[in-house]
Amino acid sequence: MRPLDWWRRWRNRRFKAVIYYENRRDLPARVARHTIAVVGAQERPKWAVFECPCGRGHQITLNLSPARLPYWQLEGDGRALSLRPSVDSYSPYRCHYWIRRGRVRWVRATSSR
Repeated sequence: MRPLDWWRRWRNRRFKAVIYYENRRDLPARVARHTIAVVGAQERPKWAVFECPCGRGHQITLNLSPARLPYWQLEGDGRALSLRPSVDSYSPYRCHYWIRRGRVRWVRATSSR
């Protein structure tokens, strides 16, 4: 891993806020850094949107509805959320990590696609 990549990952390792939006159209164009935006009611969330913690500025959108596959599960209270399974993004960069109680845990790269 290059030093710049290590620095980005170390610096962006925690989500500090969770904001709920009733509809997807209510979302801002860019979600604030270190923030997870959840679309839908707390009891039935539909989407999680956030800036990837790698620090390169791309946005991640995850489906939280079990009606469509694949989907992620959101757990925890209003600040310290966890997502499962892990987030494994290839677009536009390869980023693979877990979010546990608001903290980012990077998965070590073993091979590339």
